[in-house]
Amino acid sequence: WEEAGALGQVAEKILHTYLGSKKQFCRIPEEFRVHAYLLEVSTVEQPQEPFREPTWCSPQNACTMLAEGREAKYGEEFTAVIRRALEAIQHKSRSVAAPLRRTARTGTLGD
Repeated sequence: WEEAGALGQVAEKILHTYLGSKKQFCRIPEEFRVHAYLLEVSTVEQPQEPFREPTWCSPQNACTMLAEGREAKYGEEFTAVIRRALEAIQHKSRSVAAPLRRTARTGTLGD
């Protein structure tokens, strides 16, 4: 899967559902629900869409950048997605680290 030049494995399970908005031409903006999935990035390349300018930054900076130019409620929606992603990543890290800690303590291979 490719998203803005980041390639990797997309999680099968929905991470979070958030409220989005899109304004097309001079119409009233439409709200819709968006399903967010974690993407475990394995490589980075030029984005397929030429207008994309990917930027790697801290979670806090991502929240700030994604809130810029948007109504407050949509900025808060992006912050909720980022918070949920951090929780999922930390949970996954603990799940992987637990067998490694057990191995170091016992001197045997993990499960």
